[in-house]
Amino acid sequence: RERRPAPSLPPRAACGDPCGCALVCRRHRGRFYSFVMSALVAQAGSLALNLVSGVGVVLANKLVFTTARFSFPTALTACHYATNFLLLLCLDVVRPSAESRRGGGAEPLDRQLMFLTAVWAFHNALSNLSLSRNSVGLYQVSKILVTPLIVALEYAVYRRLPHARLALPLLG
Repeated sequence: RERRPAPSLPPRAACGDPCGCALVCRRHRGRFYSFVMSALVAQAGSLALNLVSGVGVVLANKLVFTTARFSFPTALTACHYATNFLLLLCLDVVRPSAESRRGGGAEPLDRQLMFLTAVWAFHNALSNLSLSRNSVGLYQVSKILVTPLIVALEYAVYRRLPHARLALPLLG
């Protein structure tokens, strides 16, 4: 007959409460809530920064096209990518990635990732071309209408509809 080990009790927290988790015991609950709140504030700050920087880039691009009469949208896209690349190199020097800290080498690029990057770069160049020829309002409306257009094309070609919880925001 096989003997089973007795079930063990959860370890006691450092404060003496038998909860087994110092994050949610009565004495440490305040730390847990402050951690959650700081994470929420960080996420809200990131979303706000993304919104402000996205609108700022669009308005700055339009200003370059109209006020400076710069008529090369693809060159402006190349400047954006060069600036982003240089900033990422600076950030990597200041705070290296976990992969480079472990001493692991870079993985070889796969073709699908390179193709996706090329399509994204082409998309940004076309977006800047649209911005150089149209008003900011028309540019923003056309960007917003891309998703419903893709849903309509998927339905027309593949007879596929998104799930209801994904399609609901498209109706509003």
